[in-house]
Amino acid sequence: MASVRKTRPEGKRVRDLGLEKIEVRGLFGRYDYDIDESLTGVKGFKELLILYGDNGCGKTTILKLLHHILSPADNRGHRSYIAKTPFRRFAIRMTDGTEVSATRSNNNITGGYILSAHAKGEKPIEVSVPADSENAVKSANMDKETLLKYEQYREFLQSRKMILYFLMDNRQIACDQWHTHRLYHRRQRVRLHELSISMERDDDYESIMSAMLEDAVYRATRWIENQVFSSSSRGDIDLHAIYADIVARVAGAKSQSTLSSSSTNHNYEERLKELAERNGTFSKFGFTGDLNINPILTAVKGARGEASELLGNILEPYVDGIEARLNALQEIRDVVSTMVERINLFYHDKQLQYTLSGGFQVCTDDGKHLRLDGLSSGERHLLLILTNTLCAREMPSIFLIDEPEISLNVKWTRNLIQAILDCMKRSQVVFVMATHSIELVTGHKEHVVHLENKK
Repeated sequence: MASVRKTRPEGKRVRDLGLEKIEVRGLFGRYDYDIDESLTGVKGFKELLILYGDNGCGKTTILKLLHHILSPADNRGHRSYIAKTPFRRFAIRMTDGTEVSATRSNNNITGGYILSAHAKGEKPIEVSVPADSENAVKSANMDKETLLKYEQYREFLQSRKMILYFLMDNRQIACDQWHTHRLYHRRQRVRLHELSISMERDDDYESIMSAMLEDAVYRATRWIENQVFSSSSRGDIDLHAIYADIVARVAGAKSQSTLSSSSTNHNYEERLKELAERNGTFSKFGFTGDLNINPILTAVKGARGEASELLGNILEPYVDGIEARLNALQEIRDVVSTMVERINLFYHDKQLQYTLSGGFQVCTDDGKHLRLDGLSSGERHLLLILTNTLCAREMPSIFLIDEPEISLNVKWTRNLIQAILDCMKRSQVVFVMATHSIELVTGHKEHVVHLENKK
């Protein structure tokens, strides 16, 4: 019987995504920036862009404007934030030719503005967005034509199928996509209520950080669960194809010798040993059960003649089925394994562990479980950043992080970016970070843009 053995997956193919240029004019009435590849050693920012500069130069505001201008969601405060922020023009060009901008006329730097968006070679969609006396944008203040154009602008952004994430310096995270998930939304409303009570009681910042971390770990845990179940379903489909092929071959076989002769020389013993070893890297996370091949190997060794040939025909679909399931789970196993390994390179006297049934847990070297709020501030920040970014890898995304170095020592700060990039391999996530830490940019100078005023 000819084998239908499958090769390991090489990762999902994803469309091109990257930032080509950010043009800033009149930020706070005094700063002009052109952020593009001419300032770095890379062609287009398809993986990482680091905005480096002194306090007060507008790094955080640039991140916020990126988030609010590119986000298509309505009733989230995006358009009002743009109206309240002082600038004359803010334009973004993507590597696929997409251009989106917000522009003011008559030298105004706050209030109403014109939104424009278009794909390469297409006519721009333009809408004049009015603001009231308090620089708030309300649909009630727009006429029907403006509302229609505004909806076309939103639909254009939605058609880009690009998700925006913004991890702020207080470690709250904003993502319009999560508001559409009912289960998470209910949980988040409860969490926000708890946080507001904590703030009213003047609880310290560390208590609030612990709550933010709990939410981040919860999201990452649910995301991994969904990926495992989805991958298992794909593995079941592959297994069905294997057995469908077997049935077709059996039905078309003229004799038992025809069916078995081509499989006589297959070395199933070696394949089983390889798969059992590979399966161990999955079972430690609870993605598969233990694979005890000893009884099978004993039976194979003791078989002779026709019994050996018959076993070959039985073992082939069994072995192919195991391989199909592992292939389907390979990508999510690699993601979880890399994340756990990278975090444990930072942690000392403790380790991060993950299982499908227990989620993420931190244990001391002598096996004692630690509560997440028992971690140090730096350990919590590291885990929060990496669990938040994990959820972004499913779709093309831009992930904005303000001051990622917060609470990290010099050594951890130097190694942080590489840890993030390692965890996000084979995804299409563009990270845009704002920092004034020289330690953070060490080793990534080709991705750094030093904000220097063009005026």
